[in-house]
Amino acid sequence: MNKQSRLLMFLAALLVVPSLFLPIWIIDLDAPQYPEGLGIYIWADQVTGIQPNDLNTLNGLNHYIGMKVIDNDSIPELKIMPYIIIGFALTGILVALAGKRNLILGWLALIVVIGGVGIYDFYLWGYDYGHNLDPNAPIKVPGFSYQPPLIGTKQLLNMTTTSLPYAGSAFLGAGFLLALFTYIYSGKTAKKLSGLNLAVLLIPAFFALNCGDGPRPIDYGNANCLHCEMTVMDPKFGAEMITAKGKVHYFDSAECLAEYLSENKEAGEGAQLYVTDLSSGKLTNALSASFFTSPEVNSPMGGNLAAFEQESAISGFYDKEKGKVLSWQEVVQLISE
Repeated sequence: MNKQSRLLMFLAALLVVPSLFLPIWIIDLDAPQYPEGLGIYIWADQVTGIQPNDLNTLNGLNHYIGMKVIDNDSIPELKIMPYIIIGFALTGILVALAGKRNLILGWLALIVVIGGVGIYDFYLWGYDYGHNLDPNAPIKVPGFSYQPPLIGTKQLLNMTTTSLPYAGSAFLGAGFLLALFTYIYSGKTAKKLSGLNLAVLLIPAFFALNCGDGPRPIDYGNANCLHCEMTVMDPKFGAEMITAKGKVHYFDSAECLAEYLSENKEAGEGAQLYVTDLSSGKLTNALSASFFTSPEVNSPMGGNLAAFEQESAISGFYDKEKGKVLSWQEVVQLISE
């Protein structure tokens, strides 16, 4: 390998290190009685709740159906995983120092084999967790098991359970892809690498795949309002909340969003709030929007409320003298009275 290839391999080895400090997997559970959901993060050395009380709440619920308590001390893999990740990083650095192309292939094979064993072990843990139930549990459902999905979404009684790789896995994947790139383009028949630019561009592209920010499009006619449970129909008034956990909830109007938050104050902590700008039909930040309330406004839930990204746009639709302009804070206060 030339100098550039060694440097790329060194970077690939370093990319696995953040997985020591970031959640590797997430298991998220949604249920009607928990609008914000419950969930756990699986780190290299521990299992924690997504929110501080999630793990305790989940263990409490699991007790009633006979599932085991999720206890870090009872999961031996959590004591081994940090050393495996450190081993990936150190062997990757040694490959970079050795400068032999075939060693890259060996490093990639090592990750595939150990990663495959880890995934299978995770499946076995989930199987035991969901099938080996306490026969004296208060609630029994004959023939039913509670094994969470390995990857994807599964319905468990009234809970929708989603299991997916998380940030730590993304760094492991980025290191793997960069090493694979280095192996392919450092062959004898390959052209000389034209600097680090092309390879380095792969890294942000990898992380950008599922890291989109901002509001999600509302599926009018199919999405249901979290507050009033009616179908969101009118594209001039829809609203949206993306919680601190990344859950997306839809509302058929700004007043429904405001009323929900006035009744569920904790739900709004760290959340992104969006309302539809009536002048453009696009979702805009509720905190910076201007709201016009007037009997002339025919909003879905009778709140007589319309949102605008720019206050100056109100006069193009309504007579400002016949109503009142409000900030989002004033809307929430008005709705809660």
